Amino acid sequence: MKNAQVITDGRELRFPKWTDHKSVKQSKDAAMWLSQWLHRETGERIFVRPLLVIPGWYVTRNAPAGENDVVILNEKQIKGYIRGRTSANKPLPPKQMERIINKLEEKSRDVEPQVSRYDK
Repeated sequence: MKNAQVITDGRELRFPKWTDHKSVKQSKDAAMWLSQWLHRETGERIFVRPLLVIPGWYVTRNAPAGENDVVILNEKQIKGYIRGRTSANKPLPPKQMERIINKLEEKSRDVEPQVSRYDK
């Protein structure tokens, strides 16, 4: 298990042979961008919680997570996390959720498809 374990304090990811200082910041920046974009598009303040998934690794957090911290999980923890969040928090009003979904759908249609190096 130690070979496949990543330890995090919420600011960095410590893998067995290296430390990643960029992924947590990138997740925060992306969530902030999405929150600001949704605010511009809907006129409503919408908090976007960053979620960083590290497939295939056991994720151990050695510091308690704050409400605004990046959530760092492996692929097996996503379902439980989402179920726990939806039962613990008040859901968005249906009309607000519909506005968010519509804006996300519009945005996803105006993105040009890109060929990845794996498709070649």
